[in-house]
Amino acid sequence: MKTNLLKPDDVLDQISYLKELADQSRIKIAYGYPYFFLWGFIWLVAYLSSIIIPHKQLGMMWLTMSSIGILATALICYRMGRRTGYFPALLKKLGWLSLLMWVVAVILFPLPFRSGSNLNLINAYWPFQIGVIYLANSIFFDRQLAMIGCWLIFAAFISLIIPIPYLFIWLALAGGGGLLFTGYIFRKQVVKVG
Repeated sequence: MKTNLLKPDDVLDQISYLKELADQSRIKIAYGYPYFFLWGFIWLVAYLSSIIIPHKQLGMMWLTMSSIGILATALICYRMGRRTGYFPALLKKLGWLSLLMWVVAVILFPLPFRSGSNLNLINAYWPFQIGVIYLANSIFFDRQLAMIGCWLIFAAFISLIIPIPYLFIWLALAGGGGLLFTGYIFRKQVVKVG
């Protein structure tokens, strides 16, 4: 019986190849910094606006801000695709996974309304869901996505006990500020790589 054992040099080559793939995926996710800047800014503006906008108009304000964000995301994606000429297969698959998870989150969104009109629960829903999406993507990329995912989930749980209007300030700073900070870190990585 013949066994195919790898030679030590082959093992080192395979390890080196895997390390190179991991480094490339970190760099590729860092190029997503415009999305973090965009959504961090939207969350910051929308949550701070929630302080002054009447309760009955919050849904329309969030729908408008989210629509602007979705259109801007599509535009950024289109421009990045044209500039680079391709999207890596893993990045495409994770994009579809994220989209699927987001659609499920949208479908489940009415659940917080079943407990009445608890603004804390309703406002904690999206940071929690986005945090879960980041955690799922972090399995394939980097600990930085796991950190922002955990931070958003933490911010969601803390927001359950914060009274309004401090809730909106907390989510603007913790959610929007956290996304902006992540975009800043990723931007620094892109500049560092060149």
